[in-house]
Amino acid sequence: MCASKSKMKGVACFGDCNIDLITTIPSIPVLGGCVFSDAVHFNVGGTVLNTVFALRHLGIDVSMISKVGDDVFGKYLMRSLREKGFNLEYVSSTSDYPTGVTIGLVEPGGEIRWISARLRAADKYIFPSDLECVPVPEILYISGVAIVEGVETRTTITAFARHVKAQGGTVVLDPNIRTPELTIDDEVRTAFLAILPSVDVLVANEAELAMLSGSKEVEISREKILGLGVSTVWEKRGDKGARLLNAKGVWSFPASEVRAVDASGAGDAFNAAIIFSMLNEFSDAETGVFANLFAGYTVRTVGTTNALPPREVIKEMIQQVTGIDSAGYRK
Repeated sequence: MCASKSKMKGVACFGDCNIDLITTIPSIPVLGGCVFSDAVHFNVGGTVLNTVFALRHLGIDVSMISKVGDDVFGKYLMRSLREKGFNLEYVSSTSDYPTGVTIGLVEPGGEIRWISARLRAADKYIFPSDLECVPVPEILYISGVAIVEGVETRTTITAFARHVKAQGGTVVLDPNIRTPELTIDDEVRTAFLAILPSVDVLVANEAELAMLSGSKEVEISREKILGLGVSTVWEKRGDKGARLLNAKGVWSFPASEVRAVDASGAGDAFNAAIIFSMLNEFSDAETGVFANLFAGYTVRTVGTTNALPPREVIKEMIQQVTGIDSAGYRK
């Protein structure tokens, strides 16, 4: 038995990991019809795993907290990550549930439609006993997939987030609401309301922010989310860039000027850039510009973790943003 009372430096990321099968298509076929693609890209992925990859690529000490099935996909995922030197100390396997698999259909322009074979995915069944040996991290990143999809995992991470914050850690949450109609029911909304008081930084897209706040008006969203105890909100707005919402007001940051080919994983890269900026004590303006540059680079090619910028490009990005005047981004 272990007690998660000790502390560790670095970041722990909690949530889903999958095998991703991604292909480009010219259009959605009619019922009974067929479209053709030239290749299928086989990746290890999932919102948490993508964020872990990006953080590690940025040189951050990061661990992943997740669960995979004792199946061919889970074995491939674990072997692949071990070969890359990832810390899998807090990733367990189970024969009771399968590894999650997602299929991404990338349309012209880079937008993607997902088919998620995750109704019984192993990472939806993470229990308190799975966290007994996990120390309190400096920063805990949570993917909201754990909140939306799994009742057991939802209960586990809500309690752990409360514990991390009580021990002086910082909690970052991306809602990652991936439902067919981009809506949530009362049960899921209640689950988010239960964890948000333990969250320091919320990183959400426009639709997610509206769902959680009950309003599409940015000022109303700011007041409601901050009123729940969150201190900082980063709003991801796709080709419109990003916005920062905090107690001082609202700031806008334009998107990078790139030709989008595949937007999958860009939001996860944005999350990693925000966490990297926190650890390196970037200003708000530096953080907003760097996160847009880093995430924007990933949409230029098909894929997720393979689309991250080279380290020499990252160094150029950091040099570009250091010392940016925040006054220019006040809305």
